Amino acid sequence: MKRLQLSMRLLLILLITTTTFSSALFADETTDATPECKPAEQAVYYDKFQSDSVQLRDVQIWYQYGQDNFKLEDWQKAIGYYWKVVLNDKAGTYKVVYRKLADSYLSLMRINQAQQSAYLDSAFLAIYRGLDRYPDYAMLHFKAGNIYKSMQQPECAIPHYKALTDISPKQVNYQKILAQLLYQTDDERALEVQGKVLELSPEDNDAVQFHLRLLSHFNKDALIFMQEQFELDSTNVINAMRYGKEAYNRGEYAAAKRAFNAVFLTDSTHLEAAGMYARSCEGLGDYRSAISQYKKILETKSDDINTLSLLALATAEVNNYTAASGYARKAIRISPESGQPFIVLGHIYEKGADYFHGKSGKNNYSYDTKMVMEKAAVMYKKAQHDPNWASQGVQNYERLSSSSVFRNKEDKHLHNYRENITDPNYSWVR
Repeated sequence: MKRLQLSMRLLLILLITTTTFSSALFADETTDATPECKPAEQAVYYDKFQSDSVQLRDVQIWYQYGQDNFKLEDWQKAIGYYWKVVLNDKAGTYKVVYRKLADSYLSLMRINQAQQSAYLDSAFLAIYRGLDRYPDYAMLHFKAGNIYKSMQQPECAIPHYKALTDISPKQVNYQKILAQLLYQTDDERALEVQGKVLELSPEDNDAVQFHLRLLSHFNKDALIFMQEQFELDSTNVINAMRYGKEAYNRGEYAAAKRAFNAVFLTDSTHLEAAGMYARSCEGLGDYRSAISQYKKILETKSDDINTLSLLALATAEVNNYTAASGYARKAIRISPESGQPFIVLGHIYEKGADYFHGKSGKNNYSYDTKMVMEKAAVMYKKAQHDPNWASQGVQNYERLSSSSVFRNKEDKHLHNYRENITDPNYSWVR
């Protein structure tokens, strides 16, 4: 079988995990180890001590001698007695001796680096001989699976954790580890096992996150899974938020609204849900509902420039440019160092100019409309002082400045170089 030189740190981990595990794991079920993991040769030096004439009293004495030496940490002596028990315990009175043998070899492996591979092989030999006789021995499956997992050999660990999940189907930790191991071997059965994890522990957010990772890895539709989780318990805020966000990102705005509404039933002041609900309303073209929601958020966070900016944009969508520009200017007053409200105000100027130009029915922009477009460009230029918004500011400014929406020399001459806006439609522009 494969031999692997293990670090002292890993050896200590192996020793601790294989000697302190709860006896509650004992149960009944069977599984076969993969051929490349199970030792090909299972004969041992101690086989010569097997005898049909051995009495139960002899077995009892050997087991006690083994126990005494094990407690004294004289594992080499303990091994000899334990093997005599293994070979002559016909009634199966001392089933635990296989575990004791494995622990003895692992203890020797920890203190004798020169013989690590040999002791590891012997530990596996004891484990597999025990499983040959007691294929439903949970502790031996745990030991083998845990060692292979620590050695990063998931293909050998999988059969043992599969046995453990069959033996103890409600033990969620076994299901979690098996799902991880299957994932490491690119086995799609990981999804089925992780589904059982969620059945056993529906509130485990980490388990949900791992399930989502599996869905992505195996190219499955995560939204369907999120919806299922949401439908199972719509009062679970984490699941509702996760489903709502994914639905929003996919353009499923009605589904997103339903999810965020469910959040409100549990937590009426959930600000993130309120913001996402408003944006979902915008996605459906329901700007008035979005405006109402943004205003509710501002009742709690009156100086939140992001919400003010979103409110300004939504208000501009219903062509209320006076109010929209007012929200944007308030955001600028609160945070003049941010480029976001300048971008927003520039957008409002542009949108308003296009709106009133469209209403005029004329082909060319009016002198005042061009002045509004110039003011929009000024806002985009001001946004460039903020590194977070500089790129957007540059892009918008160059787009406007390269078009024919600005006044030229002829325009200015025809209007006596007027610099103030006189069109009452633009009374909200400063």
